[in-house]
Amino acid sequence: MRSRRSCRSFQPRNLTEAHREELLTHVERHTQRDRLLGDRPIRLEYIAAPLTVWPVVGAREFLVTIAPGSYDRLAVIDVGRSLQHVVLAATRMGLGTCWIGPGADQGSIAAHLGERLDPAHEHVICVCAVGYASRFMPTTIRLLKRTQARRLPLKALFFADPECRTPMDVDAPPFAAYGRNFEVCQWAPSSFNSQTSRCAAVTQEADGKRRVVRFDFCAATSSRYYAAVALGIWCANWETGCEALGRSGHFAVLSPQERGLAQERETLPEHPRYDVSWIATDMRAK
Repeated sequence: MRSRRSCRSFQPRNLTEAHREELLTHVERHTQRDRLLGDRPIRLEYIAAPLTVWPVVGAREFLVTIAPGSYDRLAVIDVGRSLQHVVLAATRMGLGTCWIGPGADQGSIAAHLGERLDPAHEHVICVCAVGYASRFMPTTIRLLKRTQARRLPLKALFFADPECRTPMDVDAPPFAAYGRNFEVCQWAPSSFNSQTSRCAAVTQEADGKRRVVRFDFCAATSSRYYAAVALGIWCANWETGCEALGRSGHFAVLSPQERGLAQERETLPEHPRYDVSWIATDMRAK
């Protein structure tokens, strides 16, 4: 997760049959209904065609994310989470990937999808180029990558209170048990590298020790699509990191009452906007 970079330049050759089959196996696995946070289906469609995209050169194979036409925030978050799991699998396979949101031409995508897209009831959220990375890179793209290489400090992304006012000391207990999970979220991709996701920890005292109860994931802007996709990407990195660290838990969408808030949702501050929680079930995280 930490070493993965957006690939802006691809070799002029297609994926091998073995790589394509393995990639599509991951697509099928991570879009199954029982793996989603929401209750509405999403799809990742494979296209082998020179789509009109920017700023990527040489890309000829893509994964297109499709959500229900009527807006459903959890479905958009599921798009980010599911596709990021596929991106991580592609990275393990040695493939290059590049998330493309506003730089994708919707008309070009719809034309190549044909009957696989129902514009009246479905909506293309974003696409991801996939292939073999090329060392050749135009100067303009090289400069763009440099400007997007910066990240906000951890103290601006992770907080020790539900209102996201107190920066989290990620090196102190009980948070240190989650190690590099904070770092892999910090370096997760987002549209224009805007880093709109935030995380607030909730702890409680038990047996004389403070333990993590859950982590609330929030969006810092009102963006309906890009912030939701970015938060889904954080979710994928977080749960992958937890698995690597041996920290068990699961995602759940909690009501204000379940989060211990007296107010109803509409009376809470607009931002950061709560979306989903990671419920910690590993009591070693102390």
